[in-house]
Amino acid sequence: GSWTASSKWRKLRKEELLLVNRAGSSSGLFHARQTGQGVHMECYVRKHDKLVRYLDMCIEEASREYARVTMPITENHKNGMGVAHGGAIFSLADVAFGCAANAGNEHGVVSLSTTIEYLRPGMVSPLKAEARLVRNGAHVLTYDVNVYDGSGAHVARCMATGFQTNVPLPR
Repeated sequence: GSWTASSKWRKLRKEELLLVNRAGSSSGLFHARQTGQGVHMECYVRKHDKLVRYLDMCIEEASREYARVTMPITENHKNGMGVAHGGAIFSLADVAFGCAANAGNEHGVVSLSTTIEYLRPGMVSPLKAEARLVRNGAHVLTYDVNVYDGSGAHVARCMATGFQTNVPLPR
C-alpha cells in the first residue's frame, strides 16, 4: 500500500494518534491520509529515527516503488556558505530510499552502497527527495533518488542499493 500527504488530519485511529504523539511529532509536519502502509511508515520512522525528527523531515508518500520526503532548509540545515549542507541533502536522499525500501515490509532493508552527485546548491526551501525503484531482486534492491529544492532546481542525484535482511523491523 501507499499513501499521500494531506493538509488536514483524516480519520486516524486513536492508537495511531497516540503513537504519533509519543513519537514526538510536535513539529506539525505529520499530515497524513491513511491509505494502507503510509501512516504506519510515518509513525514507524517518527518513533524510531531521531535524525528524521531532528532534521524536520516529512514523509509525504511511501510505497515499495516510490517515496517522497521533504525537509525545510533552516539555519540548522545550512553550511558555512548559507546553502543546504551536503550532509543534510544526503540524509534526505537516504531517508527517501529507506522509506521506499522498507514500506510494507516485515523485515528490514539496509544500505549496501549509496553514491551521490551534487548538481547545484540547494537554495530554496523545502528540499524534496523522490526515490524510485529500479531493481527489485530477491535480496538486492536499487533506487534512483533525486533531490530538488523549492524552486524545482535539481540539487542532487543518488543511486542507493539495499539488502533485504531477515531481521524483523521493530514495531
